[in-house]
Amino acid sequence: MPQQYGKVSASLPPHRAARFIASGGALLALALLVLQLASLSAVPTLPAQAAAAANPQAALPLVPPIHKSAPTTVINVTTTNDELDAGACASILPANLPGPDGQTSLREAICAANSAGGSNTITFGVNGTFLITIVGRNEDHNATGDFDLSSAAADTGSTLNIVGNGPTNTIIDGNHNDRVFDMNPLGHCNCTINVSGLTIQNGMTASPGPVIGGGVYVGASPGFTANVTLSNDVITNNSAPTSVGGGIENHDDAGGLVLTGVTVTNNLAGVQGGGIHSPQAITITNSVIANNQSTIGGGLWLASPVSGAFNISNDTIFNNSALNLPNGVNPTKDGGGIYIDTTVPIAINASTIYSNSATNNGAGIYLRQNSGTAAALNLTNDTVSGNVAGGNGGGYYLESGAINSNYTTNPYNHAAGTGGGAFNAGGALTFQNSILAGNTAGSNPDCGGTITSGGYNLFGDNTQCPSTTGDANLTTLGLTIGQVINNLANNGGPTLTHALVLIFGNPAIDTANPASCVPTDQRGVVRPIGPRCDKGSFESLTPPTPTPTPTNTPTNTPTFTNTPTNTPTNTPTDTPTNTATNTATNTPASTATNTPTATNTPTNTD
Repeated sequence: MPQQYGKVSASLPPHRAARFIASGGALLALALLVLQLASLSAVPTLPAQAAAAANPQAALPLVPPIHKSAPTTVINVTTTNDELDAGACASILPANLPGPDGQTSLREAICAANSAGGSNTITFGVNGTFLITIVGRNEDHNATGDFDLSSAAADTGSTLNIVGNGPTNTIIDGNHNDRVFDMNPLGHCNCTINVSGLTIQNGMTASPGPVIGGGVYVGASPGFTANVTLSNDVITNNSAPTSVGGGIENHDDAGGLVLTGVTVTNNLAGVQGGGIHSPQAITITNSVIANNQSTIGGGLWLASPVSGAFNISNDTIFNNSALNLPNGVNPTKDGGGIYIDTTVPIAINASTIYSNSATNNGAGIYLRQNSGTAAALNLTNDTVSGNVAGGNGGGYYLESGAINSNYTTNPYNHAAGTGGGAFNAGGALTFQNSILAGNTAGSNPDCGGTITSGGYNLFGDNTQCPSTTGDANLTTLGLTIGQVINNLANNGGPTLTHALVLIFGNPAIDTANPASCVPTDQRGVVRPIGPRCDKGSFESLTPPTPTPTPTNTPTNTPTFTNTPTNTPTNTPTDTPTNTATNTATNTPASTATNTPTATNTPTNTD
């Protein structure tokens, strides 16, 4: 009975049991065996693997019970070819792979994962470019065209992980035949989709079929929740020439789309959202959105989600453009970096928005809220720098709603019209503990329209910017922006920042509101370092001290002490020489001349 002996050995090793029996303890050993078997169903001590090998029919639960998720099936892709020879896509299971050719393609791996349901992980045993060559638009079951993830008619609780070998090694290429990935295309997925370590490139939407989402489309339907996460991916050179979402189109109205460490670059949309078009909840962290184009919202376009909110943190949004495009149908050309049209709160934290452009307004950020709900855009520890608008509002343009900008640094923006730094056309635009200076415009270089101060700001221009408690402006101080901040650079942290110039008397250092210091700066450096927080997004690492004053004072003091040393030397030399000479010479001469003159008095009497 090997199973029984195995169970005894869990508490008494075989060699010790044998020795025990050999020494005359057979009866006691037998009793121990009975007790061990009787307690087995209550507290089994045999490892699960050994129990399965000894008796596959008896799967005994552990105590206390542990609820494990379903085991994950790993499907390894072994060829870069786009092929489907293992059977009809809907009938392929992991057990059918590899196919007759001895290889597993990415399309076959996705077919198997979709059909099997449960938890599946697709890995790559080969590096290279995986080119879509099986063409056929407007098909949602992964048989042709784009790769359809979780395309079952009713997918409940499944998990699909696609794990690449890094963006330079695993390149999924749409070949300009279709978009690259269609995630939850039927919207019937209560599932989790994780895609990491890939480059997703050269996707393009066109008729016939959906024309939104050139690189990635995330779908949804009411009552279904798809939790989609993209991490450490590169989304590049995709396009939706006549529509929206050049790089990514997000319609996940329940689970929300999460981007972590993703680079979205060189994508194009003819209407809205060159990089990302998201009418639903989205979270973007430690990511880069750069060099994308659209007629509105060159980098990022956000609109009101059914549920959830928008969160942008530790991101870099730069060199995106809202401009005229050959297939563009939207005439506004606003919001080069970010265009926001929403009624839900939006948070942008510890991010840098720079060098974006808009043919019209709001090169850095454009916000509008059409409904009566005044949900605010809140910025904290951000840098908005060097954005250029052909109209108004180089850094910020507020059409309606509210923007609160706290501990932000906003220099070097330009508007051909008015409000190079910020322009308020009809909402509440408030700065506090921030730097809004060094901007240029046709008129009102820093503040255009009505700007509200929450206090403790450093403005550049004093003609249009407000003034309240703790505010200062460079014009009155006689300073330039270059005497306050350094150029945009890598000063630590995930994003570029403007470090403060370390000179005594810098009006941004230790001058923020003493009652409302935030815990860290844009880089994550703990605030405050000095007695108070610094204005803007950068906390000075080494608060300057007035070292020149104590250095010069002791140097000048000995100079004054040398003066008395020279005085006594000169005094005795000059004094005796001049006094003796003048007194002896002049006194007798005057006496001798005047004395005989007095004898004339008796002569006149006669």
